[in-house]
Amino acid sequence: WLVTTNKLLKTYEGMDGLKTGYTKESGYNLTATASKNNLRFISVAMGAKTSKERNADIVSMLNYGFNNYKTITLYKENDFIREVTINNSKEKNIYLISKEDINVVIKKNATTDKLKINIDLFDNNAPKNKNEVIGILKVIDENGAIISTYNLYISKEATTLSFLDIFTKFFKLII
Repeated sequence: WLVTTNKLLKTYEGMDGLKTGYTKESGYNLTATASKNNLRFISVAMGAKTSKERNADIVSMLNYGFNNYKTITLYKENDFIREVTINNSKEKNIYLISKEDINVVIKKNATTDKLKINIDLFDNNAPKNKNEVIGILKVIDENGAIISTYNLYISKEATTLSFLDIFTKFFKLII
């Protein structure tokens, strides 16, 4: 049997936690989490005089977040993000992928037009294993601030060219 003092768990759609508290010195406190439409907010109320005041503050903060922000998916998990050349590799058509959705949180009336995608590769020399982390994708806002970063993986194995492969490639170039 479990009893909670967080009454918002039953009354606020998407509320899934977290911790209530009260001390004489700090008053009524609540750290709450809620999730809706692929968007999660954490809100904290401290020093309220009553639990009703604390709950009203939390509801106000969460409503503000859900009413004013949205999540945009830029790339889905395993989407081809960009083709890359792996130096000295036998394979062609190698792509960068993400192992998770690449999302950004923006104001509801905003678009992604002003966002920039910056891709930094660590090392693009063969050999590389499939699903090896090969770089980072950075989502950058209009002010140049990094909003989020995601690991980028190689879509398939990139094996190193043999001496014979290099010789054949060179020979084709001169013919």
